[in-house]
Amino acid sequence: MKGMKYLAAVAILCGAMTIAAQEVDQRATEFNQLAVTEYEAGKYVKALGLLNKALELRPDDTRASYNLGVVYIVLKRYDEAIAALAHAISLDPNYAEAFSQLGVAYLGTGETATAIPVFKRSLSLRPDNPLTLYNLGCAYVRLQRFAEAIEVLEKANNFDGNDAEIHLNLGYAYGRQNRWNLAVSEIEKAVALNPKDAQSNYLLGQSYMFIARKDLALERTRRLYALDPALSRKLLTWIEGDKLVALDGRP
Repeated sequence: MKGMKYLAAVAILCGAMTIAAQEVDQRATEFNQLAVTEYEAGKYVKALGLLNKALELRPDDTRASYNLGVVYIVLKRYDEAIAALAHAISLDPNYAEAFSQLGVAYLGTGETATAIPVFKRSLSLRPDNPLTLYNLGCAYVRLQRFAEAIEVLEKANNFDGNDAEIHLNLGYAYGRQNRWNLAVSEIEKAVALNPKDAQSNYLLGQSYMFIARKDLALERTRRLYALDPALSRKLLTWIEGDKLVALDGRP
């Protein structure tokens, strides 16, 4: 009988522990969901606090660790983002999005060469992610590996042909290879998609000069003046200079 009572007591204790664990999981999930809501509302510091609470309750929460890394990136706290995303990956080594954001964090710290294999790992898990392809292309542009940048950015463009930043970086890479007709075509698409972006207009004005269209370059200075007078004057000075030099306005 004593043994029976002991077993019954253990069963009650285990049942209570199960309920407590379920409550902890529920609270952690609630904190994570609230953090997403705050993040989407642009309240990043509040999101950060909620995610930390979620992880205090459930340190092995892969999604919360990933979300924490994303918030740190938005706040430009890149070293902390790297730690959070690395933790998410340790919990799930096939987490494609975590690898993708880890690459972004490395770009933020200026560790561009380190970011490249991380982006490639993400793409090995999810090859059709245009954002990862775009970021990998930007990393190649930073390192002046323009042929590789073009290859990757073309793939990104095939998935999402209406992204101004993809067209802009692709045009810049073509320009650095002296493939000016292609450069103009891509940068024109970028400007059409985002006409108020001063940098795109500046690069387009420069590119026109390389296809002997000074008239279009000068027209671009006038349009640019309404967006950024200083950049417009810089473009005009460049146009009227003694000789043309490579594009100096990297995206």
